[in-house]
Amino acid sequence: MAFTSLRGLFCENGPEKIFDGEWKNASLHSIPHITECVQHVDLSWLPALFLVIFCPLTLYDLYRSEHARASCHSPVTYRILICVLLVIDLSCSFFHNAYSYLILNRKDTLHYLVGDCAQYIGLCLALTLLIACRNRGIVTSGVLFNYWLLMTLCGLPELRFLLERHFSAGVESDLHFCLYMIYYPLVCLELILSCFADTPSGAFIGKQTCPELSTSFLNQITFNWFTGLAVKGYKKPLERDDLWGLNERDCANNLIPQFNHYFKPELLKCQDDGKKVHGSPESKRHQPSVLMPLFKTYKFSFISGALLKLVFDLLQFVAPALLKQLISFIQDRSQPLWVGIAIASLIFIVAVFQSMILHQYFHLMFRLGMNIRSVLTSAVYSKAMNLSNNARKNRTTGEIVNLMSVDIQRLQDMTTFVMLFWSAPLQVLLSIVFLWRILGVAVIAGLMILVAMVPFNSYISVKMRDCQVTQMKHKDERMKLMSEILNGIKVLKLYAWEKSMQSTVLNIREREIDVLKRLAFLNAATTLSWACAPFLVAVLSFAVFVTIDPDNNILTPQVTFVALALFNILRFPLAIFAMIFSQAVQCRVSNKRLKAFFAEEEMDPSAVGNRSSDEALKIEDGTFTWENTEGDETLKNINLSVKRGQLVAIVGKVGSGKSSLLQAILGEMNKVSGSVNVCGSIAYVPQQAWIQNLTLRDNILFNRSYDPLFYDKVVEACALRQDLVSLPAEDLTEIGEKGINLSGGQKQRVSLARAAYSHADIVLLDDPLSAVDSHVGKHIFENVISSTTGLLSNTTRILVTHGLHYLKFCDKVVVMKGGEINEMGTYQELIAKQGAFSEFLEEFLVEETKKRGRSVSFGESAEDVSEILQEMEKVSPGRRKRIESQMSHEINIDKVFKAIRQGEVAR
Repeated sequence: MAFTSLRGLFCENGPEKIFDGEWKNASLHSIPHITECVQHVDLSWLPALFLVIFCPLTLYDLYRSEHARASCHSPVTYRILICVLLVIDLSCSFFHNAYSYLILNRKDTLHYLVGDCAQYIGLCLALTLLIACRNRGIVTSGVLFNYWLLMTLCGLPELRFLLERHFSAGVESDLHFCLYMIYYPLVCLELILSCFADTPSGAFIGKQTCPELSTSFLNQITFNWFTGLAVKGYKKPLERDDLWGLNERDCANNLIPQFNHYFKPELLKCQDDGKKVHGSPESKRHQPSVLMPLFKTYKFSFISGALLKLVFDLLQFVAPALLKQLISFIQDRSQPLWVGIAIASLIFIVAVFQSMILHQYFHLMFRLGMNIRSVLTSAVYSKAMNLSNNARKNRTTGEIVNLMSVDIQRLQDMTTFVMLFWSAPLQVLLSIVFLWRILGVAVIAGLMILVAMVPFNSYISVKMRDCQVTQMKHKDERMKLMSEILNGIKVLKLYAWEKSMQSTVLNIREREIDVLKRLAFLNAATTLSWACAPFLVAVLSFAVFVTIDPDNNILTPQVTFVALALFNILRFPLAIFAMIFSQAVQCRVSNKRLKAFFAEEEMDPSAVGNRSSDEALKIEDGTFTWENTEGDETLKNINLSVKRGQLVAIVGKVGSGKSSLLQAILGEMNKVSGSVNVCGSIAYVPQQAWIQNLTLRDNILFNRSYDPLFYDKVVEACALRQDLVSLPAEDLTEIGEKGINLSGGQKQRVSLARAAYSHADIVLLDDPLSAVDSHVGKHIFENVISSTTGLLSNTTRILVTHGLHYLKFCDKVVVMKGGEINEMGTYQELIAKQGAFSEFLEEFLVEETKKRGRSVSFGESAEDVSEILQEMEKVSPGRRKRIESQMSHEINIDKVFKAIRQGEVAR
């Protein structure tokens, strides 16, 4: 209507006239001419309006682009020059037409002037966008490519008109003809150059970078960028080095912050509500939404996918309409040949567009599904790392693995078909509407079949959901048992429990298979019902159509083929309904499982402060517990202050709370009261070393940069040099799962080397010397831990130890008893007090001396024990005799020492 109004204003031969009057009377092979008014009003304004409407997309890309300026030799430079030439050419045409209209008073040239104005607006905007793309490093623009394509197509009628008028009618060449013969080839050249991408900037350069974003728009929509890899895969099997790396937009370090921006508030709200309803059933607690943050994060991708799917669905119904016209053309021999050629060409073009749009849709949704899997896997892993102690009891490793490998996978798979929830009903509705126009009321008979299937499939979906929940419970149970079996495989082999464990696993697996069988039967039932639906609908509709009025309702080729084409469109949404229902049930179960997991209680991030202070660590009136139950405090009345660079030892009996104190400093325990402030970063060496399935060097570096000099110092200080020599590839040797090819002492030294290499401000050492020999322990203490000669001499160190001979080298000794700090001071001060520390030494020496009477493989040397006894004798005469009196008369300390020196066992 808008173009008709414009033609009414600027055209003398009427706004309704599109073709000239000669084509109706021409031969069957002639093609009509489009009027000059339509050429210059409609076809000139169409590309300009397209560019004005869609240029915000390019402006958005320019706003987000952070790439460097394109090279001077890029195609964009030549496109800018050609665009400048087009503007100059068009300016000449504009002044020529203005002169003809205003000076020569030729009113028939007004539409020329209007067309020049439209093209001038489009070219100026295109030139501006080209310059901006060059400056912002945009290698290709789909909007500009389509603009030049429209310019080329819309210019064809005028080119044909001018050429035919020039060569057929013998009209002399005028200025307008000459200018257009320069103008149109430049437009075609601009389109050809737009088929090539500009030279990639530094952000794209890289051998392993995926070329998708650095190729032209035409290559992207045709997937030509993938051809090279496909050819390479055809010639030889692809290897890892042949594959490309991820684009920056698909990397986890970009995806996770975007998702957390919307997901973190949901988690915080859940945690706040959990504190208010503490102790309430899990079903009453607020569960964080998973789907809404995903939609907010990827809303533009979802909207783009919806638009692509909508266009594809609408294009599906263009083909039956064109088929109807083609059949009419075949039946009517009076129509010109070009009409049939045009209809057949349109059918082909529509099919090409359908294919391109559909594959772009799937490419977008598959990439979106991959991104969703990445962010959800990261979220589950992050949540698992932050679970509170109570929550860890409720969540097994197998269940968490299932969340990442099964439940998230289902959400990823559903992403590809999520648009079918509205697309499939839309296709069914449009198919029925068009069938109604062809078959009339007979379509209702087929529609009744679809209505009858809804309650049947609804009942099946409920049963499938129940089976899905049961199956996941069995899977969690099986994964938990398998994890325990693999972790304890040595013990299992030792006691020959293979048959028993196999029977237990198979019993769980059989129950799981029974549920899977029920699921398969239910899925087969719903699939069969929807698969038969299109056939039943078509047969019943045709039968009713013929039966209602046998005389008038005749199945002519036009009715039959067009109806069959529509029934063929109807077949896919009806067939896909079964899969949609099945996946929807699975996703609902997986979504509930993920929400329940994310609703679990987390450790309090505010339990440990990180305020700047002169002290490296300070705990005031701290009370900590492993459980969230009152009266079950593990640590009570903890007051501890550690200055920067100090070496503090923590000693006490087994179960006195030494390791728990380190966990409280790390924030792993629930803080009931008090305050904890840690100034700086922390490195932690646990009792059980944690070794990754990486090379030994990577286990030490732990993702830090490699400093050869400092690395060698750490390896030497941790007594790993001899171990490296014995390994096949030294420090580049691959370490097996959980350090299976390392001894206990080697794993502990690797863990200690990791902490030493970390450059942390505070190092927590949970009895790291217990797993090494006495001479190795002495070497490590002197070269790593010692305040005078150690590698960590300037670092704050908190050492849990049973090596009493190390205590005199510590700046402070903390004595734990019953979950409280009983005494604290230097080694000499505590011995002089003759308090809990002295009692601990006395009991410890009695136990260790008894052990020495039976085994000489112990960390404390005879000289160390003798030295400790002598120091205690100085403070309290007669204590040595009292210690001997508490021992069995079969064991004598002097005999033990003598036996140790002689390498014997005294009894």
